[in-house]
Amino acid sequence: MLGTAVTGKEEKMVNKALVLFASPHADGPTHRLLDAFLSGLSPERWTVETRNVCKEPAAPCMACGYCKRADGCALHDLDGFDAALRESDLLVIASPVYNLTFPAQLKSCLLYTSPSPRDKRQS
Repeated sequence: MLGTAVTGKEEKMVNKALVLFASPHADGPTHRLLDAFLSGLSPERWTVETRNVCKEPAAPCMACGYCKRADGCALHDLDGFDAALRESDLLVIASPVYNLTFPAQLKSCLLYTSPSPRDKRQS
């Protein structure tokens, strides 16, 4: 899924990174570590999209069956995340550790990526 950007006469590969930021503290240690990591990605070669899962929480599945009949989820709360994830070349998860695990908002978001009837692709 690598894209190309044309600048003058040369072509450069442009990669897409999707960041899931899962800390309720916008300027805390997790954000500082994320900034340090992202500083290593060349802006000429990478575009970065950040999603704050604490500000955009995923609603839990209601087992309504919508995804069996249509492409997507009836709630539509993660449609943008789904599209961004499918287009990304790199997934970065920035999360604090609470009680030996990560925040519930991130768990909900990651559960959405599990195989389900909404994924029409064949294995």
